[in-house]
Amino acid sequence: MFDPVIDANFNEQKSSYKVAGMLFQTIPIEFKGVMTSLCSKTYPLPVKKIENGVFIQLEPFETSKHGDGLFKIFADPTVIHRYKYTTLWNLNDKEDFQRWVREETQIEDRIYFMIVEKRRNQIYGLIKIVDCDTQHGVGEVGIAVKLGTPKHFVLESDYLAMKYFFDFLGYRRIAGSAALQSLLIGKHASKFGSKFEGILRQFIVRKNEIWDMTVYSVLDEDWKVLRTAFEEWLEPLNIVANLPKKSFSDILKNSSIYDSLLDTAYNLKTAPLKTIKNFCPSDPLPVKLMSRNVTILPVDSSIHAEKIWNLWSSNKECNSYMLDCLSSNKEMYSKWLKHLESEKNTLLFITLNKNHGEVEMLQRLRHIEKEDSDINFISLDCILIKAFISVDVFLETMFLLLSYLFDELNFIRVEYLCDDSNVFFKEFLIESEFQREAVFRQHMVFDDRRIDVSVFSMLKEEWELNKKQFFAERKNKVFSEDHAQILNYKAKY
Repeated sequence: MFDPVIDANFNEQKSSYKVAGMLFQTIPIEFKGVMTSLCSKTYPLPVKKIENGVFIQLEPFETSKHGDGLFKIFADPTVIHRYKYTTLWNLNDKEDFQRWVREETQIEDRIYFMIVEKRRNQIYGLIKIVDCDTQHGVGEVGIAVKLGTPKHFVLESDYLAMKYFFDFLGYRRIAGSAALQSLLIGKHASKFGSKFEGILRQFIVRKNEIWDMTVYSVLDEDWKVLRTAFEEWLEPLNIVANLPKKSFSDILKNSSIYDSLLDTAYNLKTAPLKTIKNFCPSDPLPVKLMSRNVTILPVDSSIHAEKIWNLWSSNKECNSYMLDCLSSNKEMYSKWLKHLESEKNTLLFITLNKNHGEVEMLQRLRHIEKEDSDINFISLDCILIKAFISVDVFLETMFLLLSYLFDELNFIRVEYLCDDSNVFFKEFLIESEFQREAVFRQHMVFDDRRIDVSVFSMLKEEWELNKKQFFAERKNKVFSEDHAQILNYKAKY
């Protein structure tokens, strides 16, 4: 079933979503750059800059200056226990901490700030801005502080980080996620004006535990309102004995966005953690999959380029809603297709209708695997689709792919991304029994059009039920007797 929070306004093209708060663990990079076309604007990479506040300041991390103080925070067992559901869970080990520092400080799309009290020059934790996408102007944020950190220090850290991100770098959207089990993080989130976007189910497997992740965001248009509220909260008239007199949440109640700031974080319920043993799915291969009416082939641009171009040319209006917008220039198209083929951990597949030999779909399969955060799942998106494609062809295509991914490779989560304004394609995904999990607001930009991205998913236990129903309803119509099981799993094209 759909999540009731997300589904309340499903049929509205521009839905409103309930709200939670601050952002803590980063959304993995697969959500970046889904659209390979260039935007009309590019954004800068992060640069080191001190952000000075009233109670604290954010200092760019320097190993020689901050390394020992930060490790002391993570060496505290109470701190690690608080952040066991984040990517910081193992930094209480000195060797792991040093390796993490070396690796993270070499990546150009991120910056780590130390939260430093101005009066005593004491380190209270860190706040990070990572995975900055210079094409779409989006990034992720996370925060970790030691036990006993004053709440107004944490809140001002949020403010200064967003001030750096929106005002200094000029980005559009900052987002993040926290494990559904992290109620502490959810409660802090509820005091801040970021919006709850959904729950990504079975998103992480760590130490045989399966975690769901909650997702939040702040847009530049939200920031304009939040900044005014923060400035009022931090003005001298509101500071008495070095403490804010009026709470930030009270100030925010008078803002223009307060009506939408519903306390979702407190309403989220944690379910018992599911466990799994020996989770080690196989890597996807460029296989050929067949049923009676459909053949799925891995793309070879030297063979399929013309057929794919014809698919695009015959249905530009529909395909402009897909997450990749092609150029009408054939030379640019050829470069685009070769670029897609060369993407790391990515496979392209076409669906051939066996009745007439035409290409009806071009889909991209990404194997999302991040060892540092125990993420391992499949992300799909449809790049091109034929006008008036039949539901049967679409369902049969999805059945072949899902059977391969779940039954043969043993994944437990497959997600599908699409433009949220593409009602046509969302209906196809619902028909395929995908569940709508989240909407990433204004996650991408193309030709100055801000695009909301819908996230659908299917879990392995759902697949076990769906495939039985699929065979029961469609066996005689779609599959011949010798296709009762999908053929040619391992037959390389």
